[in-house]
Amino acid sequence: MSRKTLQDDEKNAVCVRYAQTGSLRAVASEYGISPMRVKRLWEALGEQQQQVLRASVEDLRQEVETTIVRLSLIHISEP
Repeated sequence: MSRKTLQDDEKNAVCVRYAQTGSLRAVASEYGISPMRVKRLWEALGEQQQQVLRASVEDLRQEVETTIVRLSLIHISEP
């Protein structure tokens, strides 16, 4: 596989996507890079930044879940 040049914003997007999916292969496939490259980009962030991304992803998941539940309750309560 030839090495694809990634801009800084793409590198950040790869790391965010990995935080979302937890899958090296899935992210690698999306961006046309190797799973090892995804792993290296992720590890290059450092533990603190990794934790920040994971927390952000979890917060977003909680917001989405809360919204879905609220919308479901509204739908159920409508005649």
